[in-house]
Amino acid sequence: MELLLVVLLLAVLLAVGWGPWQRLVARLRADTLRAELTASLALARSTAITQRRRVTVCGSLDGMTCTPQWSHGWLVRTEDAPWASAAPGKVVHVRERQPDRIHVQSSQHRPHVQFLPDGRNAGTNQSLVLCVDGREHSRVVVNVTGRVRSERAGSPAAC
Repeated sequence: MELLLVVLLLAVLLAVGWGPWQRLVARLRADTLRAELTASLALARSTAITQRRRVTVCGSLDGMTCTPQWSHGWLVRTEDAPWASAAPGKVVHVRERQPDRIHVQSSQHRPHVQFLPDGRNAGTNQSLVLCVDGREHSRVVVNVTGRVRSERAGSPAAC
């Protein structure tokens, strides 16, 4: 009888705590993903400056080609220089991931982030938004000068 009571108590505790536990795990995964995305963008900017060539960070399904979809992973690649004597572009870094409750989307309908040889962003300010269960968790921002920063959402909005 005591064993049945203990099992019943554990089942109730597990049922009550399972939802918050899953939300905590999803938030921790999103924090880790945000840090990895920030590091990949910083690597791209550093590569652009040291190699003096354009570097692109884009969503990728296969780790070899760019797609507008960031949720399956991304890649960092150097771009061919406009002069013929430069070496061809190559993939520098790939981050593959399995789709789950966390989605990454680019702002301003720009499918990729590109850094110029001087480290500047090739365009205007750009954000990559991380969404957990359809709500904004955080974003990684690249400003015009190429500085990369990340921030948590103060009040989560719908994605």
